[in-house]
Amino acid sequence: MPINQLPAPALAAPAELFFSEYVEGSSYNKALEIYNGTGSDVDLTLYTIELYSNFSDTPSRSLNLSGKLQSGDVFVLVHTRAITELRNLADVVNGAVTNFDGNDAIILRKNDSVIDAIGEIGNEKGIWGLNKTLRRKLSVELGDVNGNDPFDPSIEWDDYSENTFDGLGSYALTTPTPTETTTPTPTATASDTPTETTTPTPTATPIETITSTPTATASVTPIETATSVPPSPTFTPSATATPVPASPGAVVINEIVTDPQQDWSSDNFSGVAGEGSITDLDEFIELYIKEDGLDLSGWTIELIDSQTAIGDLTSGGAFKVSNYISNNGGLFTFTTAGDFLVLGDVKQTRDAMNNNIFIVLRDKTGAVIDKVELGNNPEADGPNDGAPDGTNRGGNADGIDDEAVFRFPNGQDTDDDVADFIAGPVSIGQSNGVEDDPIATPTPTLTPTPLALPILIGEFLYDGQTPSTEGDEFIELCNPNDATVDLTGYKVGDEETAGGGESMYRLPDETPLAAGACLVIAKNAEDFQSRFGFLPDFEAGDLKKHTAWGRGSWSLSNSGDELVVLGPADQIFDSVAYRNGDYAALGLEAGATAPEPHSLQRVWPIDTNSMPHDFVRAAPNPGELTSPPSPPNSPSEPALLAGGMKAYWGDLHAHTTYSDGAGPPHYALAKARAAGLHFFALTDHAWWMTSSEWTKTLSQTKGATVPGEFIALRGLEWTHDTVGHINLFNTETLVSHTHPLFADLSGLYTWLAANPHVIAQFNHPDPSYGGTFADFAYHPAAAQVMSLQEIGNNAQRYTTYEASFIQSNAVGWRTAPANNSDHHAAAWGSDSPARTGIIASDLTTESVLDALRQRRVFATEDSNLAVALRVGSDWMGSTLTHSGVVPLTIEAIDQDAEAATLYLYDRNLLVATHQLPSNGQWQMPVEAQPGHYFWVKVIQADGDTAYSAPIWIAGQAAPEMVYINEILPAPGDIDWDGDGSGDYRDEWAELFNPTNRAVGLGGWRLSDSSGASFYMPLSFTIPARGYLT
Repeated sequence: MPINQLPAPALAAPAELFFSEYVEGSSYNKALEIYNGTGSDVDLTLYTIELYSNFSDTPSRSLNLSGKLQSGDVFVLVHTRAITELRNLADVVNGAVTNFDGNDAIILRKNDSVIDAIGEIGNEKGIWGLNKTLRRKLSVELGDVNGNDPFDPSIEWDDYSENTFDGLGSYALTTPTPTETTTPTPTATASDTPTETTTPTPTATPIETITSTPTATASVTPIETATSVPPSPTFTPSATATPVPASPGAVVINEIVTDPQQDWSSDNFSGVAGEGSITDLDEFIELYIKEDGLDLSGWTIELIDSQTAIGDLTSGGAFKVSNYISNNGGLFTFTTAGDFLVLGDVKQTRDAMNNNIFIVLRDKTGAVIDKVELGNNPEADGPNDGAPDGTNRGGNADGIDDEAVFRFPNGQDTDDDVADFIAGPVSIGQSNGVEDDPIATPTPTLTPTPLALPILIGEFLYDGQTPSTEGDEFIELCNPNDATVDLTGYKVGDEETAGGGESMYRLPDETPLAAGACLVIAKNAEDFQSRFGFLPDFEAGDLKKHTAWGRGSWSLSNSGDELVVLGPADQIFDSVAYRNGDYAALGLEAGATAPEPHSLQRVWPIDTNSMPHDFVRAAPNPGELTSPPSPPNSPSEPALLAGGMKAYWGDLHAHTTYSDGAGPPHYALAKARAAGLHFFALTDHAWWMTSSEWTKTLSQTKGATVPGEFIALRGLEWTHDTVGHINLFNTETLVSHTHPLFADLSGLYTWLAANPHVIAQFNHPDPSYGGTFADFAYHPAAAQVMSLQEIGNNAQRYTTYEASFIQSNAVGWRTAPANNSDHHAAAWGSDSPARTGIIASDLTTESVLDALRQRRVFATEDSNLAVALRVGSDWMGSTLTHSGVVPLTIEAIDQDAEAATLYLYDRNLLVATHQLPSNGQWQMPVEAQPGHYFWVKVIQADGDTAYSAPIWIAGQAAPEMVYINEILPAPGDIDWDGDGSGDYRDEWAELFNPTNRAVGLGGWRLSDSSGASFYMPLSFTIPARGYLT
């Protein structure tokens, strides 16, 4: 027989379930299909579906299956927010494991064993399933049991275009063909052998709002060629008992909307608001079933206002839509207590229900089961007794927060409509609050876990960027426990007090949250996806409202609000507040703020009920934990100098949430250490801190200090609006300008003079940023502790203050240069490569403070460049008591060995320069004169600059004389600067040096009577008996 005529090999029945279809359509149109070709019914309770999101190595979501899957049948899982066409095909709807994108791995497990996989766990490469449907090739007999092997869908899957759903819900393997034999083909004759009949058993019970309609049981008879055909999926109802007669109150008119504010009709009144136009078609009445075993066939509802309409409860009866909603297997013809029937879009000749209307519900015998009067006297039985308040308000709404009139608590029926009803937000198919006990004893349910595990708010964003809607707002919930938490009964919302008017939403039952995992709830899923690139786990509007606690809808105010997580028994598991939220009501320490584009993120897993201590303001990262970074494996190496001394790098100016910084001290210290700094000082604004925060800062700096690796210092920033800001270190006193003793510069200097153990630092000397300390007016006693001055600062933008450094030292302050970050964002240690360096023998708290006090300090724009100046064993920061020729030694050490130019200055006059092709020393003898000081400026090949502290010479310097020799204040139309026009820019002044020595003008200034000043740069020099214009 030719090869191309050989019969196809027979296929064995699959030994296990496997995925047969994967749908990754537009928006939430996502589904999974599992096929049972084993030849036997399968107990699904042994199986779990896992979703591995964002290339994770561990499952981010999982779903434990339940029920039975008959042989030849499929199990279909559809996203909760998929379109109706898809959800109608579902056995179960679930928004957790179906929240995948085109590169997320999906695993099917039986117990702990992988039996099939779609995608590759942890692989970041490729987007294999985006915007497409994948169907398993009909020749596949076994799933992919290795979720870590490379995934090529073309091998086992057929590829279809986006939103292809026509094959979902059915699957059949290639028909097995028996091996060809010489046995004659039998003739079809009558036989006593019974025909094979397969009666399907019920599959997994649908959840949420999806109810499968039972179909007839199918029989499959094998044909003569023994080719078996898998039976079609079928469902048989579990209830077969005879319906019971109804009694008054067995069903109540539970919720009424006569003035719709949202589009309910486009999704057939399932409870999900659409985006279509809002018309009278969106009116509805919800019935609440309080008794088991009722058959609603033949029941009628009467609508009586200016006209009367009567119709039955089926679709096309009184209303065009009849939507029976059950989570317990109930049916229209055999109800279960706790179910709902929603009737939407009034039919017959009327266009709409009036806001004042009388509604009567009757059973098939005509007996009145319930009646409700909405508004003021539509029953004509007397005024002031209609729902919700006895007035003409009736069903008239002002917005979505009072769109519905409903029984509260849910199902309450005292025959007093004013007492039984309130106005509030729509809750189709959901409890309006505390349940009224059903008349019949409900079917027993599984006993909940005795101990509910707490979950925490991991992140929240209240100030969205989406124009007009701020729909990208979100809340992230995370599991701090070592075990998975079943979120059945858990709630989250912005109502802080039970019974309030803000929101509280119930998380979907049986949603698992794995240990250390997070889920995200967004205000609007599409807005969230547009900003962050993936869909949230849930959209707030899709969650059921828990109106027993809060009746409102999602609304996170930008001016301040609260968020609360409730457990199954409505116990508060977690709470947060921000801006002007009610911290006290929740026992929280204030405050917190995160204007757009930022969010507030818990420093995981800290939970002390202190917003400043627990949260950091940073760029949003929904779905991810914000944990403190780990310290480096080994500390950064210091630069080795002469005499056993070493150079260390750090930062002496940073803020936390104890003032106007982005995160708590413990997080800032962890970030700084992880960035490789040797020492780091927290210097929050003193006036902002409480005494408790001042104390807690010390405990956190002590806790973060590791001698030899990382030294954390507590400091503060004294601030004054007009004279400037000064950092203080090594003080027990919280020195704030709000205290009378420290209210001005004079008071502060007096206190500094009396506390010589304190170390002080002039910060960012700038008239536009606090001030220049009364123009650096000299205070001899305070000068003993004023050791440092910022020559660089990166608070708002990186700025250098070289001229101010020269100025302060010229008038007598002996300050060493510092280059600090002045951190306010969540980037401690990493927002700038600039550093303050010290020279010390080792790395301890005492040695760091001693180096600062002794001014053995340098400033650098390169994170690992050190510069040192000494005379013999006298390091920079020293004051020499002798004059004459002294031998200076300058060292520049860059761990990257970058070339640099060294500039040696005597006060503000350049003495000499030297080129260093790499690390090295420069020795230079200089003439030391009383009152002078020497310092070094280093400029590397890439432009980074560093400064050494000076070495001062004791004594009084001879005065320097410079004259204003000539001035042109009104140039007229003469173009002196050569720019082509004569204007104010052509003004000039000429300076004259009458002495026999050159004079450096760096740090000098030229001022007029208006107060305007011109600060001269370091490069300005007048030669002996020379001029400068």
